[in-house]
Amino acid sequence: FQKLISKGFTDLIPSPFTSNHSKKKRERKGKDQVIGRNYICGCGKSYLSYAALYTHTKTKHGGVFPSGTSTLKKPKSKKLEQASIESVHSFDINKSHEFNFAFISFLEMIPGAIKQTEEDCYNPVEDFPVERFSSGSNYTFLLKKMGFINKSLVGAYGGQYFKQFEWIMYEISMCRGLVCYDVFSLFLLYIYRFVSQEFYGEVAFLLLAYAQMLNKEGWVKSKELSPGFSISRNELFCSHQSAEILPDLTNEFFLNHFPKTVDSREILRDAKSLTFFGNDSVKILRAILVVKQLSNWLNIYGLSLARVEILKH
Repeated sequence: FQKLISKGFTDLIPSPFTSNHSKKKRERKGKDQVIGRNYICGCGKSYLSYAALYTHTKTKHGGVFPSGTSTLKKPKSKKLEQASIESVHSFDINKSHEFNFAFISFLEMIPGAIKQTEEDCYNPVEDFPVERFSSGSNYTFLLKKMGFINKSLVGAYGGQYFKQFEWIMYEISMCRGLVCYDVFSLFLLYIYRFVSQEFYGEVAFLLLAYAQMLNKEGWVKSKELSPGFSISRNELFCSHQSAEILPDLTNEFFLNHFPKTVDSREILRDAKSLTFFGNDSVKILRAILVVKQLSNWLNIYGLSLARVEILKH
């Protein structure tokens, strides 16, 4: 399949990726540079990145790639380069498959959580459970972002892109500037393949509750963890910062935020609508395990350096 080069993914998401967690600056390359121009439009123009090719196609060809467009020149030593690519991909893809297996095993322990058949189908964007929430302000940012990412991936890979999501995430993971709402959206789209519609709706609530905490306390907590961190209280944390801090706030979320969110109508229209998550010991453990899975998924794709482990006393 045609790769969605991660450097171009920021062009597919309509938000300013201004993050203080940028890991390294890109090196600007001149227009005269020929080596590395592997992104060739069917009209003959060549570019150094998919982002540049995508922009050219959008402005000059109405967003339609002309016949003959190529995103990878044939390497001089094809066998050697292919072996290198397969080695790197194999390592990450194996970790992705291990995550999938662990996540499905977790779902199998929860009655009604796993998607039983292909007939148990729903659209992760169109069937987003808006009726669960007390106000549109609780889910609008996440839903709009998820809708745009979904549309972009469908445009790049087709409607069945879910079948190759591991490879797509491998490409996206190299993208600098993904913010919390991007990551929450990608996680919901990723797990959509495995979970029932009912469980999907409650995971959406769980992520929105986490996002609410981050928007309220993320700036201060980031400053505590990194004294040199620059605070911007006028901006939504989840719209401007990466998910690097997310695993670090797991205890804070479940001890001080989640119980109050479940009991109030601040996010949910009716707390009684929750089936899988809640404040009793079994339901809160399920919620903890979902956040653990999320954190480890972030770690697998390099979106956070931290992992979450449950300590046994």
